[in-house]
Amino acid sequence: MKHGWVSLTEIARTQHLSLGAARRLAEREHWPKVFKQHETFVLPRHEKTLPSSDRAAV
Repeated sequence: MKHGWVSLTEIARTQHLSLGAARRLAEREHWPKVFKQHETFVLPRHEKTLPSSDRAAV
């Protein structure tokens, strides 16, 4: 997967959200989604929503 994609589970964990809240955030922000068998990945548009481990790479 290309750089920048983050799992919804990771978004939920780093932003202190429930998985449902992370899904709603992704839908509200219209982030592109990739559905894998056990996980959904999103491509956040704004650096502030990325997990801190990914911010340094942006």
